[in-house]
Amino acid sequence: MKQLRVGVIGAGQAGERHVGAFRQLPGAHVVAIVDPDERRGAALADSANARYLPETTQHFWDDVDAVGICVPHALLFAEAITAIGQGKHLLLEKPMALSLVEIDTITTAAAVAGVTLMVGFVHRFRAESAEAKRHILRGAIGRPIFAVEHMIQGVGLRPGWVWQREMGGGVLLYSGVHALDRLRWLLDSEVTAVYAHCETVQRDADVEDTIIAMLTYANGVRASCIVHIAQYPLPPSWRSEIYGTDGAITIAPDATLTVHEAARTLTFQAKRDDRFLGEVHEFVRAIHERRTPAVTGVDGRAALATALAIHLSTRTGQTVSL
Repeated sequence: MKQLRVGVIGAGQAGERHVGAFRQLPGAHVVAIVDPDERRGAALADSANARYLPETTQHFWDDVDAVGICVPHALLFAEAITAIGQGKHLLLEKPMALSLVEIDTITTAAAVAGVTLMVGFVHRFRAESAEAKRHILRGAIGRPIFAVEHMIQGVGLRPGWVWQREMGGGVLLYSGVHALDRLRWLLDSEVTAVYAHCETVQRDADVEDTIIAMLTYANGVRASCIVHIAQYPLPPSWRSEIYGTDGAITIAPDATLTVHEAARTLTFQAKRDDRFLGEVHEFVRAIHERRTPAVTGVDGRAALATALAIHLSTRTGQTVSL
C-alpha cells in the first residue's frame, strides 16, 4: 500500500489533532503544514518532522496526495475548492462552509474531480458513540421516541475568530454542529422542523454563546438540544440521551455509555479517546479502497441546513420547516 502524503492547512487546535492522528498511521505521512502564523505553524511542522509554509504554493500541491483543512469556518470553502482543483483528497473540517450553495459546490466539484471528500464530524468516531449506534441498530431500546442533547463548556482556550461573525463564528457552528450531526446519525433520520432560540448571554460579541432548540425528525422523534459556552470554569461536558419504547441510552462524560433495557442495564466505558485517530484512519482507508467515506458532504449539508434553520427560527420566532 502506497504511503499517503498529507498536508495540513491550519495549525490551530484542530490542525494539531489532525497531525497527531495522521502521525500514528503507518499508511500516511505528514509532509507539510500551512499556516500564516509562523510561530505556531513552524512549531507544529517541527513536531511532525514536516515542512512549514506560510501559504499553499504549487510546490506544496505537487508534494501532497491529500489535505486536512482546519481553517476558520469562513475560509473552508475557498481552501476546499482549491484542493479539489488540484486533484487532492480532502478531510474537510465541519461545517464544510457557511451556505448550502457552497456545500453543494464543494460536493459536486469533488465528485467531478474523482477525489475523496470526508467531513470532520469526529464525534462519530468516539468508541462510546459507535457502541450506542450499535445498540440502537440491534433494537435495544425499541423505537426511539425522544432525545435530549447538550454540550456545555466553561471558559477556556478557544481561537478568537470563534466570536467573530465574519469568520463564521458562534457556538452553533463551532461545537453545536457536532450535536446536530450526532443526533441525526444516532436517530438515522432527517430533521423536518426546528424551533429555536440563540442568545449571547455573557460575552460582548456579535455571535451566540447559547442555543436552545427543539428538533422534529422524519421518524417522529423529537429532541431538545442545548449548547452553551459559559464565562466561568466548567469542565467540558456533552451528553446524549435517547429514550425509546423499550429502553434508553445515555452517552455521558468520561466516555461512558449506559444502556437501560427491560431486563438489564449495560455499561460501557471506552479505554481511551481515539476519535481523531479513528477519523483519519477512515479517511485514509476510503482513499486506498476507492470508496465513499463514512462521513460525506451529504452529512455536512444536513447539519448546516439544521443550523441555518436554528438561526432563522431565532430571527423570526417561528418554527422553521426543512
